[in-house]
Amino acid sequence: MTTQRTLIIVVVLVIAALVAVRILLHRRKPSIPDDPNAFMPLFAAEAAKYAAARGVTLDYAPESVERVESLLADLHRSRAEGRLSDRDLNLHAHQFGAYVGEVLRRQYGGHWTEDHGVAGPKSFPIHWKDGQSFPVAWCGKRILNGDEDNVW
Repeated sequence: MTTQRTLIIVVVLVIAALVAVRILLHRRKPSIPDDPNAFMPLFAAEAAKYAAARGVTLDYAPESVERVESLLADLHRSRAEGRLSDRDLNLHAHQFGAYVGEVLRRQYGGHWTEDHGVAGPKSFPIHWKDGQSFPVAWCGKRILNGDEDNVW
């Protein structure tokens, strides 16, 4: 009788474990919104968190872009020393580009788009006033090239 009871308990536990694994595997992961007007502010907030972790305050004031410049200079040095991967360079370019673009958008109005006819897909131009700018590219170039591409 105890062998049969043990077998039933083992079977029930295995079924419960399989159900739990299935639920965990199929749990929907949070996704990034498709609209750059929704996700670029999220990227900008990540840049502000990165800055805060280094004792730098980013408050979306135009003058804060000078502080972004100093952070990008640090990232350039890391890249030059071989301590910044292509993936991390791309991530920081998007985050700080989003931050610089959000400074422009909050100061002057405007909106983000994902693609541009000349700059190409996923170039993320910010359209403000009567023109457009490419702060993600600016920040990427600054990290790669150094002072010659100062964003301030």
